[in-house]
Amino acid sequence: MRKAAAALCMLSVLCLLLFSVVEQKGQTISPKERSVALPDFKADLVERLNHMTKEDYMQVPGIGDKMADSIIQAIRSQPLYFVEDLRTIHGIGEKRLRAILQFIR
Repeated sequence: MRKAAAALCMLSVLCLLLFSVVEQKGQTISPKERSVALPDFKADLVERLNHMTKEDYMQVPGIGDKMADSIIQAIRSQPLYFVEDLRTIHGIGEKRLRAILQFIR
């Protein structure tokens, strides 16, 4: 009986660990990373991000030609649903994401 309870407990822990990771574009982002103090989801903000041009992105401090190309290519392959989805793009961390958000406001 104890072995069954221990096995059930272990299975529950494994399930929690499995569901605590969000899979996007081949990268994993934990819920803690997704909950960075960024503005809440706003459809108009995400819409603007999805429709910005390469030139728009290049006006953001710290984003050059290659990074702008990476962003545009990523958005073309899968449009953003949340602002934080930009963090799945290689080279965009919290600091660069904040710069983009400040720029488009």
